[in-house]
Amino acid sequence: FSKMHLTIQFSLQLKQSKLLYELLKDYENIKSKVIDFNLVLDLLNSNSERNKKFAYFNNDILKKAVDEIFGKNIEIYNPGWSSWLYKVV
Repeated sequence: FSKMHLTIQFSLQLKQSKLLYELLKDYENIKSKVIDFNLVLDLLNSNSERNKKFAYFNNDILKKAVDEIFGKNIEIYNPGWSSWLYKVV
C-alpha cells in the first residue's frame, strides 16, 4: 500500500475508508483494474459472512467508505475509479 498523508489518515473516520483510499491510490494511474471480490473483502478487513453477499457489502461498507472519501474532498485522480468499484468479481 502507498503511504497516506497524516492529514488524510486522520480526516477519515472509518477503517474501511482508509483502506479503500490506500487501495485506490495504489491503482491511481491505471485506467481499469479487476480485483477478485474475496480479495477486496480481505483488503478492507470486511470478510464477515454477511459481507460475502455483495449487496450487504455494498450497502454496509463500500457506499459508506466512498461517501466519506468524497465528503472529505480527497482527490484521487483516476477517471474511471467509481466505475472500477463495481467491477469486483
